[in-house]
Amino acid sequence: MEDHHRMVLRTAIRPVMIASAMAVLLLPAACGMEGGDINDDPNAGTVQEQFDTLLQRPSFEEMTERYQEMVTKVRRATVQLGGIPEWRDSKGSTPISGAGCGFDFPDIGSDGGTRQINGGVSEGAIPDDRWPEVIERVGKIAESYGFNRREVFKDEPGDHDVRFYDSYGGDFVFGTKINTSMVISSGCFLKNEARERGFPSEAE
Repeated sequence: MEDHHRMVLRTAIRPVMIASAMAVLLLPAACGMEGGDINDDPNAGTVQEQFDTLLQRPSFEEMTERYQEMVTKVRRATVQLGGIPEWRDSKGSTPISGAGCGFDFPDIGSDGGTRQINGGVSEGAIPDDRWPEVIERVGKIAESYGFNRREVFKDEPGDHDVRFYDSYGGDFVFGTKINTSMVISSGCFLKNEARERGFPSEAE
């Protein structure tokens, strides 16, 4: 009777052990197939395809200038229409910063980059009775720089937050409460050096 129980136990355990061993063997293969950073877009394409897509966009340097120009126009319009104090750079922050392209273009590396333009702060809130006119003007300025989609995050008395998006994956955040502030975060753009080269640095 004991021999019979041992035989049944061994028969039951063997498939479990085989299945466990197969799982261990398959795990590295699955990880290898996934490849790269799990946060990368799996549909990004080859580095050449990513490069070619970015060649259809303005350059990193051109977009930096355009964003700075946009910030200047928004500053002027909001002071004029909103009656708020003159803007200044935010304390403790960098007006212009950059980073790699990341998710959408994971293989571009140093050939491209993204920009963040901190538009600064005005130490005053836009009055509620002036807000509709101000945000309409800000929206038109944003639209002229490609930020065509608008989303209202907050629209309460004394507290307003609106965000605009462009087709390159960038966003422009504008809001007012105690103070008024704005920031632009861009999508990915190729640097002039890469555009002039005409092919990814990885291919060199």
